[in-house]
Amino acid sequence: MYELDSHHDHRFASIYHWIGIVIVCAASIPLHFVYEWTEENVVAGLFTPINESIWEHL
Repeated sequence: MYELDSHHDHRFASIYHWIGIVIVCAASIPLHFVYEWTEENVVAGLFTPINESIWEHL
C-alpha cells in the first residue's frame, strides 16, 4: 500500500505557498496604478483599488 510522506507533502505545499505569495505581490504592484494609468476607466475601477483607503490595501 502507498504511504504518504508527510515531510515531502509539507515541503511541496510550502513551495507552492511561496510561489503564490510572489505572484500575488508581483501582480498587486502594477494593479495598484492601473486605475490612474487608464485615466479613471470604470472597468479598471471594478478590479483595481481606486482610493487610498486601508480597506483597499488589505
